[in-house]
Amino acid sequence: MGLEILTERQRQILNLSAKGLQAPDVASELGCSPKTVRNQLSNIYQKLGVNNKVQAVAYLLTGGRRDN
Repeated sequence: MGLEILTERQRQILNLSAKGLQAPDVASELGCSPKTVRNQLSNIYQKLGVNNKVQAVAYLLTGGRRDN
């Protein structure tokens, strides 16, 4: 399972978050509210099976590989 399970908007949010932007900055960049960004991040975490932004960014950077 890879990033294709995310919507285009979710991929945009994850990419901007990976660049270090916080929810208000991502929202400003994408023309939505910070609450929408936080909700989408929660949806992203659930879809990717991760618990937080650090894990989601690691998932993004590794292409979904998990070295357990």
